Amino acid sequence: MMSYDFHGPFKSWINPYDYVTGFNAALHSDPKDKENQIVKENFNVAAAVQNLLKEGFPKSKINAGLAFYGRGYGGVEGNATNNGLYANYTSVPGAGTWDHGVFDYWDLKENYVSKNGFTKFTDETSGVPWLFNAESKVMISYDDNASIALKAQYILDQDLGGAMFWEFSGDKHNDLIESVYSTFKNHESI
Repeated sequence: MMSYDFHGPFKSWINPYDYVTGFNAALHSDPKDKENQIVKENFNVAAAVQNLLKEGFPKSKINAGLAFYGRGYGGVEGNATNNGLYANYTSVPGAGTWDHGVFDYWDLKENYVSKNGFTKFTDETSGVPWLFNAESKVMISYDDNASIALKAQYILDQDLGGAMFWEFSGDKHNDLIESVYSTFKNHESI
């Protein structure tokens, strides 16, 4: 199951509702999300899994998707109150690992997480981090070791078939895949 690209700088492209910044792959919905109620409640991993289960899909056939990359927004009207989250934006940033606004995890870790004017924030409700640079007006939603481990634990808690991810080269130092492996391995030893 592709459970990422729930939000991105897709205004009037994929999702006409993406008029504010949001999480690429939130684990849970966040009541603070400014999107409409349907998007707010359903554009997250847990809701996607539960919707498939309600439709009768066997748990063993569901492999939840994990994002090994982040989505960036440009021209973000962020401030100290929202730190770029759920803020208006105007564009896709010109930077990216392999395309404008798309950042592989290894690139984020090496060049953006708490570096070059970017500050890391974490939303405990959604279970995912984001980066914001107030000077360049760029916000990046992504997953890190902690959020990937939370998603791996969710997969175990729901007794799903497993995980899949996009895309392996985005984690070229095996940080995220190690979080999945460790979470799964610890579960097996219980």
